[in-house]
Amino acid sequence: MLKSNTSDTQSIKPEKSFWNTLFGDSSSSEESESIKYDINTQIQTNNTTTANDVEINYESHNLDDDIDKTTNIKDNTNTIHGKIIIINSQNNLLNNFINTFCKSTYTDDIVRSIYIEISDNQELYETESFRISNLKYRLCNSLSNYEKINDNFFDIGYNNIAYSTNLNEFKHDNIFEDNHQLREIILFDPVKDSILRSIYLQTETFLKDNNIYNKIIEIIINHLGKETEDFKFNKFMADYSSKNKSNVLYIGDAYCGVDRHKSLLFKYICDKLNLPCYIFRNITTNDNKIYDNHVWNLICIDRCVYIVDFKTFSHKIVKATDIDTENYYKINQFLI
Repeated sequence: MLKSNTSDTQSIKPEKSFWNTLFGDSSSSEESESIKYDINTQIQTNNTTTANDVEINYESHNLDDDIDKTTNIKDNTNTIHGKIIIINSQNNLLNNFINTFCKSTYTDDIVRSIYIEISDNQELYETESFRISNLKYRLCNSLSNYEKINDNFFDIGYNNIAYSTNLNEFKHDNIFEDNHQLREIILFDPVKDSILRSIYLQTETFLKDNNIYNKIIEIIINHLGKETEDFKFNKFMADYSSKNKSNVLYIGDAYCGVDRHKSLLFKYICDKLNLPCYIFRNITTNDNKIYDNHVWNLICIDRCVYIVDFKTFSHKIVKATDIDTENYYKINQFLI
């Protein structure tokens, strides 16, 4: 069973009134005046409280052209409790992770354990980039444009005591422990997952025009369904685990996925197509267990940030129209 230390977590659980305050009735969104969030300016808002559907009109934007990612810190030194751990690497992705992950939210002992995990398996982290994103998403609940969901990525949920990126260490032959259904492991493996491979090949044919994000959303909804209720997925997963004798779910098999599956698949496809996309996860605790409470994506169109939220707006692209919405969705963290 995957267990986490919940003392370091923050529970964010929006109630219905919260959503009403932010968005009002989404079905009447056309009545409100929209405001675009321009990441280069300080936004000024009016008093509107809804999120509006987006009319997409943009040219495809390759973020790799906008940032210098060549910063190479050869000596990453971490001194904790008098013990020095040095990781020397020429790998920019690994260096960036070591220097920018959310270490300030963790104790020195946890940070040291993370450094030891990387140091002991440095060659794997340098040659198999999915491991860096695995660890970043598990610890920090977010991945940016430059932190890709690559093939073989797997998600065990938030966990601040398990640092290995070896899938076999988390596998079980069932999804239950003490009559409690555990969190599934979501796996992206197009070699063994023919459905995932087929989904990506379909999106690969999409023109990078004004409508590409909508097309990706449509194909995800068509495959994973519009369901947002955990109990329906949990029933599916119980049957799936019993049939396959495993707690590992190939993402292509999840025909009734919820927001955590859809948002991960959305980012995976966007990353494959070099489209700007973030993923964020809010977590909540119950009976000392940690759950994915809400997962969503941010995208960038014409240097403005928009929201893809499969839980709240299952098949729409929306934009924030007030400060509370922007803060909740962490829009100011989107970097170009």
